[in-house]
Amino acid sequence: MSIKKLMLEDLKRSGLTEKDAKKFGYKPLKNSQTHKLIGKNLASYQIPYFDINGKKSNFYRIRFLEREKGFLKNTKLRYSQPPDMSPKFYYSKLINWKKVRNDVSQEIIFTEGEKKAEVLCKNGFNCIGLGGVWNWKSRATIDGLTENYHNITWEDRSVFIIFDSDIETNIHIQHACNAFCNQLLSDGAVVATQHIPALDSNKLGVDDYILEYGIEAFDEIEIEDYFLSKILHKINAEYTYCHTPNCFIRISDKQIFKLSEFKTLIAPYKYQYENSEGKLITKPAFDYWIEWEHRNECAGVAYEPGEGIITKRNEFNLYNKPDLIPTKYKKNDLKLFHTLVDYIFEDQGEAAKKWFLQWVAYPLQNPGTKLSTFILVHGMTQGTGKSLLGYTIKNLYGVNGGVVDHDMMSNIFNQWAVNKQFIIADELVAEGENSYNIKRAYAKIKNIVTRLVIELNRKGISQYEINDYINYFFTSNHANAMYMEDGDRRGYIVKTPTYKMSQSFFNIYDKWYRKKSNMGKLLQYFLDVDTSDFSPSAAAPITTSKQDMINVSKSDALIWLEQMLQDPDTMLSFSNILAPGDFWTLADLRKIMLQQDIARITSATLTILFVELQQPVLKIIGIRGALVCVRNRKKWRGKSDSQIREHYNNTRGVKNDSRLKQLIKKGK
Repeated sequence: MSIKKLMLEDLKRSGLTEKDAKKFGYKPLKNSQTHKLIGKNLASYQIPYFDINGKKSNFYRIRFLEREKGFLKNTKLRYSQPPDMSPKFYYSKLINWKKVRNDVSQEIIFTEGEKKAEVLCKNGFNCIGLGGVWNWKSRATIDGLTENYHNITWEDRSVFIIFDSDIETNIHIQHACNAFCNQLLSDGAVVATQHIPALDSNKLGVDDYILEYGIEAFDEIEIEDYFLSKILHKINAEYTYCHTPNCFIRISDKQIFKLSEFKTLIAPYKYQYENSEGKLITKPAFDYWIEWEHRNECAGVAYEPGEGIITKRNEFNLYNKPDLIPTKYKKNDLKLFHTLVDYIFEDQGEAAKKWFLQWVAYPLQNPGTKLSTFILVHGMTQGTGKSLLGYTIKNLYGVNGGVVDHDMMSNIFNQWAVNKQFIIADELVAEGENSYNIKRAYAKIKNIVTRLVIELNRKGISQYEINDYINYFFTSNHANAMYMEDGDRRGYIVKTPTYKMSQSFFNIYDKWYRKKSNMGKLLQYFLDVDTSDFSPSAAAPITTSKQDMINVSKSDALIWLEQMLQDPDTMLSFSNILAPGDFWTLADLRKIMLQQDIARITSATLTILFVELQQPVLKIIGIRGALVCVRNRKKWRGKSDSQIREHYNNTRGVKNDSRLKQLIKKGK
């Protein structure tokens, strides 16, 4: 299909014809022509702008007829205009604007887009088109208004604002509409708004509505006096009601309020109207706003880094874009940071340090990434920069970073997790000396670290769920802060050196990392880190510090059993006399463990430990007590109970009990 036909098809969807296009001066453009004008190699057509006297200006807009292709291209881009040119009002050639400009008895409509304006002008309305809902503003003028705003007399003129139907859900459009209405009011205009009803939740413009239902239906759309409803629009611009949970959200800082709090906040807002007797009545604005059909509302809340303030699911997005700007840097600019990292990772090696830097970089490069791992930096020596490193990373996230302590993480109310992507959990402590408690505490931490959805619980507001994108950095002064076991995939453990760097270094660093300009440089550094070989879902590498924590986490009994299974001839020998037998009862093992100063444990606990070591505990008819294979495990795979019983009776049976007692006694 030719570019001209594509243009006419696009105009037809608005109810415009080829004759209209010719009259308006719309011109189809080849890819090369578009590229020459605005640098986009796309088929398009040019929409010329005319001044209030009908003379063609140097301003125009481009309507694309195809989308950009390729990674990171803006597939939603539909219009563009010359760079470095301020927006202007779109005056249709169908209207004699020279007569309208000073005749305040003539009403004027503003709508989004040139085609929509032409449709209304064709139907006899004086309509000015805005290329965008903010295109009445300009940075090039002293008063911040587009230069042809003052071409028209506004005082005592009726002005109608008719934006697309998505104004009901799009907070940015509501804000623009309110600001424009207030500007016109300040210039003496009588301002009203009309809301285009949505069709099956699809976005409709005034052209779509007229094409679908006719001009008569358009005339019947309810008109709302903006002056009377101004306070309601003001509340709309500042707050939104959320159905799930039942709460109110302040748009500026995305704070959530329960009903009583919200009523207190807007108590000063009053709604005024004249009653049938002409008396001015003043009432609390809340009572009218909460029942208002145009009340700002959303279905739920979400936390989705990178998405707009309202998600595709009509949820209010609590995500705040960080205000930290990546800044170019020189190698020496980040010397302090790398000195701290080199010091903390001194005993871990270059590979461990590289993985850590990639761990930090990946979610910064890919906002909304939930890593399957966490960092724990620990060391008994205080003042080694553990927390300082965590706080530095937190600063890269701005308001999306947070700090918690051990007690906060255990609290049922987890307000600390709201609107966060990075958390430093400072001074983690082991929950008692009981290994069961420590293990249970680590299970909670693993759940927190790996969960994809978080259920938020705040006093006075119903529980609600959002996606969890928090990544965690823990610090501790305790070697047993977490229960680590063989095969752990989550924890990346780093132990700080036993010596401390000079206090002067930390004093200088403390001042350095608090400066926003330095954090901007560090952010750019992490955006430049090569993460091509880093997997966000892969297991954390085993560091020497992690292996040490695994060993600390094990009980003496577990360590003894591991050593026994690896070297039974050494562990089951007494005064260089080898205790025989491939199968031993739990009772026999408990006797030997006690003789070797391993704390007394029950057979039930011993069974659990063997299960943890993935070693079967057998029950054989004719043998008193449960059996464990301590030697030649491969040899005994698939053997029958009778073969095992025969071997046990020949080596470890009742007739050999006295020999075992003698060996133990001799070993003492």
